[in-house]
Amino acid sequence: MVSPALDALVAFLRIDGDLLAASATASLDLDTPDDAGLEAWVAALPESEKTSIVLRVVSGAEPHLPRELLRRFQESRPRAGAPAKIKARTVGELLEAAKARSEQRRSKEVEREAREKVRQERKTADARELHLAALAKREAATWGEVDTLIATKQPKAYDEAITLMRDLRDVCARAGRQAQAAMRIARLREEHAKKPSLLERLRRAGLTP
Repeated sequence: MVSPALDALVAFLRIDGDLLAASATASLDLDTPDDAGLEAWVAALPESEKTSIVLRVVSGAEPHLPRELLRRFQESRPRAGAPAKIKARTVGELLEAAKARSEQRRSKEVEREAREKVRQERKTADARELHLAALAKREAATWGEVDTLIATKQPKAYDEAITLMRDLRDVCARAGRQAQAAMRIARLREEHAKKPSLLERLRRAGLTP
């Protein structure tokens, strides 16, 4: 785990996070462990430590963790030969590893943002459907509310009337009565033809043919 002091130093020196993570991984040429031995070693760990390891893995904030655990496992076993040696890497190899890590991280971010966008769009669509379903139950009264709002001749009331008309148009469209809504809105335009502010709002809202 990176200490707060190292974090501060990295920020001060403006070291690329992906480059730092790349340099922290695969730094040792470790042998591939046998599955049975590794399983026995993990099983022998204290429960509290297992929980801690799982939490660290899930957080995804420690890309070096697998190699750290592998190193601990191999160090816990009797030495059968020469110790693991540091595998030197060139600057180019480190930069390439950092680039690959950065691209992988960006790809995951794009996927996460896309999933979140879909989730939000679905949530908005579901809320819209619920709103229109409730409005359909009081459609006649809402048309009357539109008339009342327009009669006030107040800009804010006009805006509320436009919102309601747009919702009522969609309610009618859901029921296959688009023509009915169009006729109702056309009649309102004719009745209030001398109200340019209202007519402009209707145009901007797409309620004018």
